[in-house]
Amino acid sequence: MVQYIVQKQQKGRTMKKQKYVYETLGDTVIFALHNGFMPELDEWQTPNIITLEAEVIEYLEKNGYRVDLSNRKAKVQLIAQSKIAESWAKGIPAKSWTGKFWTDGLCLYSYGLCIGTTNRNGKKIVFSYLQSTDTWVSPSTSKHVGFAKKVTPFVRTPTEVPDLSSQTTRTTAAAAK
Repeated sequence: MVQYIVQKQQKGRTMKKQKYVYETLGDTVIFALHNGFMPELDEWQTPNIITLEAEVIEYLEKNGYRVDLSNRKAKVQLIAQSKIAESWAKGIPAKSWTGKFWTDGLCLYSYGLCIGTTNRNGKKIVFSYLQSTDTWVSPSTSKHVGFAKKVTPFVRTPTEVPDLSSQTTRTTAAAAK
């Protein structure tokens, strides 16, 4: 949310300066993107989230915004599994009661596997780890993907699928073509 505040400058002049109220990481990233922020990555994964947040806040501050972090939630909401994907679509961090299905607002995870991401245009993309495909991982992950598919029309077949038995990644037949 953007508000205007009056701030005294040197030499006694007053000027209007914009204040951005941080509510969620997803909303803040999208706001920064609309104001010219260009991240190096097209899509985000877990290790980059903290760096991304710092870069976005720094970018906004350099471009005339005072970023108010008082509404920033340090604690992640615990909610029903069926609502996690809805929180992801809104850019709000959330976690299921079991802790096996969660989102940081930009990426969506099932048992630590990224099953959804946000591109630089703010579109949510889900990776189709479904039982009906050769990228199937588990029944629970398929269920989580099903929840995600309800909130976004953008579905991508992953080219790499984790091999849970050996903790390595295997390439699918579709990617080998």
